[in-house]
Amino acid sequence: MNTENDTRSLLAGAAWALLAITLWSGNFVVARGMGATLTPLDLSFARWSIAAVIAALVFGRTIVAELPAIRRRFAMVVLSAVLGIASFNTLVYSAGHYAGAAVLALLNTLSPLVIAFLTAVFLRERLPRHAGTGGLIALAGVAVITLGHAGEGGGGETRIVPALLLMAGAVVCFSGYAVTVRLLTREIPVQANLAITIILGAFVLAPAWLTLSDPAHLYGLDWQGYAVLLYVGVGASIVAFFCWNKAISTLGAGRAAGLYYLIPVTTAVLAWLIIGETLSVATLCAIPVVLLGAWLATR
Repeated sequence: MNTENDTRSLLAGAAWALLAITLWSGNFVVARGMGATLTPLDLSFARWSIAAVIAALVFGRTIVAELPAIRRRFAMVVLSAVLGIASFNTLVYSAGHYAGAAVLALLNTLSPLVIAFLTAVFLRERLPRHAGTGGLIALAGVAVITLGHAGEGGGGETRIVPALLLMAGAVVCFSGYAVTVRLLTREIPVQANLAITIILGAFVLAPAWLTLSDPAHLYGLDWQGYAVLLYVGVGASIVAFFCWNKAISTLGAGRAAGLYYLIPVTTAVLAWLIIGETLSVATLCAIPVVLLGAWLATR
């Protein structure tokens, strides 16, 4: 009986994780597919404004209850919002102008590797045993992508280089965000910390959006455009984090993290189905190399 219950629990946890992964994968497809319609700031501001409203409604009481702790660590909470909400997503959406969704998702899987190095530096945590070897293998995969696209016609080199630079910035920002979350959740519960970070991130994005973008971009969308914004604001943000937390509580952090490396695969499938994106030979060759390196580096 216990074995049957354990199996059901594992299947339920895997389902929660796969739902979160699929929702996050769709965000990379949006980064690529909506680039001609909205600017990166438009997408980022709209996404997190919608998420902020929901976070305030759902977790408002939790935030109020944790205000003393939030005030004590307010500078770090703001830094977390700048890195993980405002900067990371804007950089990913910017990179979508230069590379396909699968490439963006693949490069994003380098985040656990960078997180491991940052936590070793700032939190004095021991590096995983194979961090160096895994890092070199993952970088070799990135080199395959770079050289493969540089050899293509139609300006491949001029497009892959900015994509790599923007995604490198995104990975560093997300990794820094992960370190701040590790520190903040020692004093602030996870839900309250996530909610206040989302809300502050939307406030950080607002002046940049008003100054550098045209609000008419968002007002003139058709119903499909607004459906996409609801998807990234609700599905890829609030719902995805809820599903991922459920997966971690059921499977444990280690098993859930192993499933996280499916994101490039699910992104490639969704990009093919939704926007007709095909993978280059370089990307196909790089996927197993990068995933092996990233996985090995966290072991």
